[in-house]
Amino acid sequence: MTQNPNSDPMQDLALALYYRVAELVKAGKTREQIIAQMGLQGVRKETVEMMLDRLAVSRRNVEKRRGRLSILIGSVITLLALGLLFGWFGLPVANDLAFIPAMIALGVGGYWLVRGILDVINL
Repeated sequence: MTQNPNSDPMQDLALALYYRVAELVKAGKTREQIIAQMGLQGVRKETVEMMLDRLAVSRRNVEKRRGRLSILIGSVITLLALGLLFGWFGLPVANDLAFIPAMIALGVGGYWLVRGILDVINL
């Protein structure tokens, strides 16, 4: 790995520690296990706790973003399904050919909508 000659060694070290903590989180280690393991490597408990807190905030922001996207997708699918059911697109209202796909689309849209809401409110 080549290093940038203008990079700060302390920033590189902090970034490496941050990545290591993230890897341990991804591996399923508990908070206490991570603190203990990083403590054996000479990292202060307060530093590891700060990194874990920042990772938790970052993860939560990603979940909220994903939830908003799911809400948007679910809303669009649900509106299209309702349009088919109620004849908003010039098709006969709930004819045999449109009813089954519309109900399936309504279920799919509802799933995405509920999933997005749950992601945004953190359930």
